[in-house]
Amino acid sequence: MTVWIRSIGLFALLLVSGCAAPVDDAQHSALQSPPAATLDSATATATAVLSLEFDSIVLLAGETPGDWEVIGLLRNPAEVGVSNVRIRVTVADSRGNQLAELTTSTLMSNFAQGEAGPFTAEFPGVGPAVTAEAKVDSFERHFIRRSELEIEVLEEFLTETGDLALLGTVTNPSSQVQSFVSLGLIGFGPASQPQSVAVLQHGPRVLGAEESVPFLALARGNPGQLNWQAYHDAVEVGARVPDPLVLDEAPRVRIDSQGNVFVVGSLRNAAGAPAQARVLIMLWEGDRILSLTELRVPVPLQVGERLAFATQDFPGLSRRLAGSGSASLRIESRIEGADPAERPLVLQTEVEAFHSVGSSLFLRGILRNGTLHTVDPAAVLAELRSTDGELLSAGWFTAPGPLATGEQTEFVIRLPLPTGTDPGTIEFDLRALGSPLKAEE
Repeated sequence: MTVWIRSIGLFALLLVSGCAAPVDDAQHSALQSPPAATLDSATATATAVLSLEFDSIVLLAGETPGDWEVIGLLRNPAEVGVSNVRIRVTVADSRGNQLAELTTSTLMSNFAQGEAGPFTAEFPGVGPAVTAEAKVDSFERHFIRRSELEIEVLEEFLTETGDLALLGTVTNPSSQVQSFVSLGLIGFGPASQPQSVAVLQHGPRVLGAEESVPFLALARGNPGQLNWQAYHDAVEVGARVPDPLVLDEAPRVRIDSQGNVFVVGSLRNAAGAPAQARVLIMLWEGDRILSLTELRVPVPLQVGERLAFATQDFPGLSRRLAGSGSASLRIESRIEGADPAERPLVLQTEVEAFHSVGSSLFLRGILRNGTLHTVDPAAVLAELRSTDGELLSAGWFTAPGPLATGEQTEFVIRLPLPTGTDPGTIEFDLRALGSPLKAEE
């Protein structure tokens, strides 16, 4: 069910509601990503009235009665760029009574002149909504130069949870290094009405000159056959800095007793300072990419320190592998722009119990902050090895919030086990680290 909002006016001035304007068919006839934005260091002062245009705002019914989602497309027609746009969205019943209100951000961080980008807002359990309205709540102005990336969707498939995955590539056609900031895709129906939004889940953060890298975006549920339009944001950066992290143990495919695929490997900090990074892992079958995931290292690695990892988070992989084996899988990995970081603090941890369930080993214990500083995040890092040192599995727990001096929290870490592993013949290593809050520096 699709309900268009009532008309308020063509343009949305700052703090003034906009309307649901029909989307031009030709404008969304092909999957061509608009140019991205590169920020200059200068920031404009807000001295003149700036108007932002809502190309469309659509109210969509959720799977459960009373659940609603608002999808919109915001455009910047001004002669100056904007960033950090916040939008206030409301839904109302047939009598105009407001049912709910929330503030959300656009999926793109920056808008150059003429650029558009999507936003979405979810309203669970609010009742019989009929209309939706949106107004710009706040923004910042920037001088922006355009840069351009090429976005191509290669495949669409359903994940294990029934959501739609869009698998594609992002390409930097220029000779300059680009930082890939954000990506959102709107799926348009037969009447060029927005029907779904796909949000980037895994993908590159930095693209070298003429480099092409896969990405994966997810849309809620199965919206059916749609025409997907990509909107992205990229920032031109200087010369690419060599990554201080290296792969200490190359990623390898493991299979658990239930036939599930997971990948293990380890990183090492080869730089002269603590560093924090992300790792993009892609699984291929021949020349066809099946799925990918992105590991986010929870705490900085100290100089020379190694971090083992294991991951099973490859959306749609089991469905795409159905009927074929995993022996032909090929792994590609890339370290995504490791950032300098403060030296982490050593925390206290103790294991209270561990037990195996199915194809996994669970470690349960206590994480305690015995330092003089509040830490956020705080993490427990675990790795399992055979008696001859072979990496079998790894995982970590990240505390849900800051951990003050003297505070403690329970942790549970699930570690997938390769087929045939005897839990009684393995060795595990446990470490606990935390990053001091910046406010305390």
